[in-house]
Amino acid sequence: MVLFGRYQSNRILDGKRLSQWNKDLKHKHYDSVELKTVTGSKHTYLTRSITGRLNEVPFDVCVVISKRHPRDSHPKYYLCTDTSLSAAKILKRYSKRWSIETDYWYLKQCLGLGEFRVQHYEAIHKWYSLVHLALHFLYAQLRCSQQRDDPFISIAQVIEHHRQQQAQAVLMAACEQAITDGNTQGVVKRFILPTRIAA
Repeated sequence: MVLFGRYQSNRILDGKRLSQWNKDLKHKHYDSVELKTVTGSKHTYLTRSITGRLNEVPFDVCVVISKRHPRDSHPKYYLCTDTSLSAAKILKRYSKRWSIETDYWYLKQCLGLGEFRVQHYEAIHKWYSLVHLALHFLYAQLRCSQQRDDPFISIAQVIEHHRQQQAQAVLMAACEQAITDGNTQGVVKRFILPTRIAA
């Protein structure tokens, strides 16, 4: 599993703050990365990559220093646990987080996930379950209304159809990995063992 995240400038990498790394690398060449914004426009970012170890992390990570322009005095720092990825791939993958943040906003503002005031874990768990039940119900109702060619009669049909789509997607991904890698053990480890553990 590859992890992505945004880090503060005071985090320590190989004994130095990220902000100090930014100063020490000021004469190093920038790599340009072009990304699409939410509105569809494009923006070019100037990046430098560092590989090293954070405090209390037992393996190397890659940190991308990203600036909007050469004189940007407040660069952003992005971390990735896969040191083989380029700065462009790291930023492009991290940029997908915006849609996740939008989902969080809807969950908190429209479904009340951030409005509960309880102290016991059991009560919080029940509240989360209720909110997600409402979200799933709304999704099922939306699928019912959008299906034009073969309309669903019940929400149960929507759930069954969704499960079939997921099963097909997993099967296709497993077959593609087996063809590409030629390693059936890798397929079993990725697609079968996690299911058994979860069960």
